[in-house]
Amino acid sequence: MAISVGDIYFTANITDLSGAGAESFSFVATTAIAAGEVITFHGPESAFTVGNSSFTFTVGAAGLSAFDRVTIVESSLVPNTIILASDPSGGSTSAVSGNGWSITDNDNIIAAQGGQVLAAIVNSSSSGSAWNNNLDVTGLSTTQLDSFLLANSTLSPIAEHVGGLTDNAMFSGTDITTQGSNPAFWVSTDDAVDHTSPTIGTTTYTTQDANINCFAAGTMIATPTGERAVETLCAGDRILTADGQETRVLWLAQQTIDARHGIAARRAPVRIAAGALDNHSDLIVTADHGMIVDGLVINASALVNGGTIDWVADADIPAGFTVYHIETAAHDVILANGAAAETFMDAAGRACFDNHQDYLDLYGCERIIPEMNRPRISSRRLLPAAIRARLGIAEDSTDKCSGGDLAQSA
Repeated sequence: MAISVGDIYFTANITDLSGAGAESFSFVATTAIAAGEVITFHGPESAFTVGNSSFTFTVGAAGLSAFDRVTIVESSLVPNTIILASDPSGGSTSAVSGNGWSITDNDNIIAAQGGQVLAAIVNSSSSGSAWNNNLDVTGLSTTQLDSFLLANSTLSPIAEHVGGLTDNAMFSGTDITTQGSNPAFWVSTDDAVDHTSPTIGTTTYTTQDANINCFAAGTMIATPTGERAVETLCAGDRILTADGQETRVLWLAQQTIDARHGIAARRAPVRIAAGALDNHSDLIVTADHGMIVDGLVINASALVNGGTIDWVADADIPAGFTVYHIETAAHDVILANGAAAETFMDAAGRACFDNHQDYLDLYGCERIIPEMNRPRISSRRLLPAAIRARLGIAEDSTDKCSGGDLAQSA
């Protein structure tokens, strides 16, 4: 399956000469990418100087999971030798074609597949620096990128001017999909850094991976063409209900949560371990998100058992993270990481979401969504004994809080 715009985002661009590295960069996948997929990286220069230089990265046999990071380094000892410093897939790179790989803070790197731009990065904000400088020498098209940006104005995979006037830049936020194009969520320095394990301020690949993995990996939603990360969906996209029927996304609601001063109980994140609710991988939802268990709509907070379903520890919650909710024509049951979960139901209203105005721009006014014909349980003490026993939920009536959103999952 081909890689689409929004499937990869750059997370670092290190352009100074330090140690065994001449230049390096990193990117993350926002969805699973199959073995054998090929991404071409271009370092275009003016046709009157160097012209287009490029090399390919082929995803290895293990494939890439959502928010796996790949770090690519050019050796300073053997110019144009590309080294995979970190690659969970076990992939490979080609030799550099063109007139040599040479990236400075003013130069752009463009990722592409099938002649289409997927993502790009340029550090410098100096006059004339832009992600699409010398795009003409690459022969690449921006048709798919333009369509993606038109439909997803907050999810740009273009990291432009993220380093100011410095050589080295690293993403320091928590949601690469919504923050990656904003220089405010990057840190930068002219000081020499280690290309394979850079540190800028308090940002390292370790902290970057932890923040992005916990709350920036997309919850995977079942669609007719396979699973897609929730944050890549937009109005008009087709998804599948739990019984296999197609339905259309009317609106993807999103809310940025600032956790620095505590989180409202209904927004507290709950982690549902793989297999607990037939989910194929860990799933993070807000406390009041309805999960479908034995035909009941049960708030995630009521299912907490201190083991396979538990609150995300405060220490693991980043300063800010984004949650999403999918609105369809009805109050539907869909599959999130394989678990049955509810779509948006307007009990709490849409005005609490960051992009409420987008909804009004699309539809002009609010609408009422009839609640599905299933009993809802919001308190642990109301759980049927059979569910308590199966999930190992203690016989008590203590709840941290009494619909909800899909957090970006680990």
